[in-house]
Amino acid sequence: MKFEATIINELGMHAHAAIQFVHTANKYKSNIRVLHNNKEADGKNLIRVLGLRIEKNAHITVLVEGEDEQLAFDDLKVLIDNNFWEE
Repeated sequence: MKFEATIINELGMHAHAAIQFVHTANKYKSNIRVLHNNKEADGKNLIRVLGLRIEKNAHITVLVEGEDEQLAFDDLKVLIDNNFWEE
């Protein structure tokens, strides 16, 4: 499963947002990948996600595959759609 999103947080996927993403991803057994600017990172690895340097208005793709992919997909999509619960 995959979804595309635009990161609209003022600071992009900065440390706090990336921690939220990785923490959520690690709740699941599924393989989770994040794609940005022709680079790919393990969505469960904070250093790799931060290494993508996802800035405000960046377009990303999230790929989710595995036994609990629907739950992981839904949880990550809600997180991003709600700006990582930041105001």
